[in-house]
Amino acid sequence: MHASSTVFSDFAGQWWDEQGPFKPLHQMNPLRLEFIINHIKPLERENLEGITLLDVGCGGGLLSEPLARLGANVTGIDLSEEAIAVAQNHAKGEGLTIDYRNASLEAMKGASFDVVVASEVIEHVDDPKEFVRQMARVLKPKGCVILTTLNRTWKSYFLGICIAENILKWAPKGAHDHAMFIKPSEMNRFLEEADLRLKKLQGVIFNPLRWQWEFSDNLDVNYFAFAEKS
Repeated sequence: MHASSTVFSDFAGQWWDEQGPFKPLHQMNPLRLEFIINHIKPLERENLEGITLLDVGCGGGLLSEPLARLGANVTGIDLSEEAIAVAQNHAKGEGLTIDYRNASLEAMKGASFDVVVASEVIEHVDDPKEFVRQMARVLKPKGCVILTTLNRTWKSYFLGICIAENILKWAPKGAHDHAMFIKPSEMNRFLEEADLRLKKLQGVIFNPLRWQWEFSDNLDVNYFAFAEKS
């Protein structure tokens, strides 16, 4: 994992503060959930009941909890012991059963999951190609993966780092390294080499007039990817 993971550990106690350093993830959560739910449909299920789902880099559980409420059998893993402790305590307070583990993706055994999600994670790992391969490794036959990340463009540097980190304080300073952002062409290659078929790329933009995230055809900054196991 990249050094920025230590930055997030430093802010672990603020995961559920909607006005804190993880504010953008709170704001993006409705779109993340909508995209996940809509693209799990190829599994031919009416809802998330009975679906096994791994949330990689789950942090304090911002995505794990709503997915568990929708019926998924959620396992959340993160390298930050502090974040996992926050996630466990929050889920307990909400009466939710989620299998949180302070573990790496490599430590997970077997093809156990229908869905593997990594949201705003791959741009923090040192070997994204191997990261995607490990996601595929723990996926059941006909399973799917969903990743959300940032494109490596001048626009993503300006908006994702200069504005988001330095001016709006939407992320801890130093949380992102622009050189580690993932171009869609690179994402497609990583998926193909892991025997995963890219089925959908969805751009996401922040609308300053409505002050909210929206789906877009523009992939220049943030985008979501959905792929199925070959």
